[in-house]
Amino acid sequence: MCPEKERKFREREGLLHILEIKTGTEKHKRPTADPNCTVKCFSRSAAGQEMQKLSDLRPPPILLQTILYLFNNVLTNKTMEWSTLYQFVFDRLRAVRQDMVIQGVEASDSITLLELIVRFHAYAGFRVSPLSDALSLSLAYWVRNFVAVYRSIFKLPPLLACVAASHLPFLRRQTLQVMSVAYNGRNLSYPLSELQVLLLYASEQEAHNDCRHYNIEVKDCRVVFNKNTFNSGVSKCIFTGGEAMAALKETEDEAVTRFREYLRIPSVHPNVNYDECVSFLTRQASSLGLPIQVHQLVKNKPIVVITWEGTNPTLPTILLNSHMDVVPVYREKWTKDPFNAEKDEHGNIYGRGSQDMKCVGIQYLEAIRKLKKEGVKLRRTVHISFMPDEEIGGKDGMRKFVNTSDFFELNIGVALDESVASPMEELLLFYAERSSWNVEVHCSGTPGHGTLFHEDTSGEKLQIILDRFMTYRQQQKDILETKPHPIFSLAEVTSLNLTQMKVMSKEIFKRGLSCQSIMVTTCLSMDGGVQSTLVPPDLVLVFDVRVAIDQDHQELEELMQSWCLEAGPGVTLTFAQKDPNFGITELDHNNPWWAAFKGACNEMEVNLRPMICPGVTDARYIRQAS
Repeated sequence: MCPEKERKFREREGLLHILEIKTGTEKHKRPTADPNCTVKCFSRSAAGQEMQKLSDLRPPPILLQTILYLFNNVLTNKTMEWSTLYQFVFDRLRAVRQDMVIQGVEASDSITLLELIVRFHAYAGFRVSPLSDALSLSLAYWVRNFVAVYRSIFKLPPLLACVAASHLPFLRRQTLQVMSVAYNGRNLSYPLSELQVLLLYASEQEAHNDCRHYNIEVKDCRVVFNKNTFNSGVSKCIFTGGEAMAALKETEDEAVTRFREYLRIPSVHPNVNYDECVSFLTRQASSLGLPIQVHQLVKNKPIVVITWEGTNPTLPTILLNSHMDVVPVYREKWTKDPFNAEKDEHGNIYGRGSQDMKCVGIQYLEAIRKLKKEGVKLRRTVHISFMPDEEIGGKDGMRKFVNTSDFFELNIGVALDESVASPMEELLLFYAERSSWNVEVHCSGTPGHGTLFHEDTSGEKLQIILDRFMTYRQQQKDILETKPHPIFSLAEVTSLNLTQMKVMSKEIFKRGLSCQSIMVTTCLSMDGGVQSTLVPPDLVLVFDVRVAIDQDHQELEELMQSWCLEAGPGVTLTFAQKDPNFGITELDHNNPWWAAFKGACNEMEVNLRPMICPGVTDARYIRQAS
């Protein structure tokens, strides 16, 4: 454990440690070294000092033997003060590390040696930590000097820092509440990055999550405190004892953690705020080392594009599209918080957007993350797009984007978009979509008092229109029921549903005010109108129509117009939305993209069921642009 030359030198110069002296020679003028207890000490390099000889360097097996001796024979000594033992072992471990560095010990051996050394320093740091540090930390807490508390925690030895970490949720809550008062004001904000450092968060996202938990707004990576909106009625769970051990045993894939973070962003209609989505996606792009572009074609409706460049960027590219927005929620109908991404004991995750379609957006990113980690490089460039407003028709999202030079510069050869979850051992593949029509039929007639039989009333005309539309609906439903698999054949018929009834008075109409809308579900009812004793001059029916892929659009529109003529004068038909026939993607050998995709699925033994999408997605705009 110690070169003979060094042992004799230290014996001659009286430089032996008390733990290295041979028993019985302690009181001699020159105590004798015990060869079995003498350990090579640390020596600094100095000018004129001879470089250590290779023969004096201890090989890894001897270094391991030295460490085990120090731990098993020295640190277990009950007759010595801990401080004496600590100083001796600390110095001899430095000498071990010095020998490792000089001879360039291999990684596997280094790990074995350093693991033992680190454990000693972690424990020793706890044993020898000054009492003054603990007193300073306690004093800072009791006078509510939280900045000093966090700085003190940062300086603690590892074991004590772990103990302090269990109290961080409570400390952070107190600090955020104090800051909500201190930084309360319209023009005051605090950088999220500085809050992360101050409160010892592992990441900005973790700090962001806590802010959301306490109802603190984060905008453009700055924290906007408001003492009136701070949610003081909630607290973060603090694990102790057995709960902490149970929590440590539970492991969650990082991809799932990121997915749940994405779900917690309430990008819900109406009036969606996409800022948090953009911040989240920016962090993901940064972690992947990929460039990101944010296009603002419409204010507050960003379009995000992340790009993974291929080895041959001149080739037509691949677009993986998804949308950030989710449909509204009726919280009273939920058993879980729709924006908490709660995971139960079976691993089920509950959250709005978990299927439509934040899961797909995360899958795109995680697939790329995995490929990059494996060192895969693709020939073609891959673009991952995140769209706004898909759930309300995509008018200010993909519909506008496909008409820009930014879109055409992506040089897209093939695009993938959303489908639906499948309960079977096959994936549903949409290669076309029905067209979405939003049809409004205005019925104008004679108004008057409810005591008389008026001629040519709006209600009589409405009855005819409703009868014709509902008769057509039943015909299409009957056709669907003849199909062997109705659920998969829905796109082969035209579905039609009454979704709204609107009642307008001519006075309101003339003033240009909005009409009163009544949502219709099973029963047809009216809660509106100008007065219960007056016959309204105008009634409006709104129908959601999804046109079959093989339905002639002009023929269907002419049929609806004929019903209006049949109902009488003053009945007009308008379209709030009228999609054209966007065509289909050919699934045959003439389509090289399909051949490649189908071949890969076959190789992976993934079964596909090609079908026409019964609803609509942003893919229709891409298909039209091509």
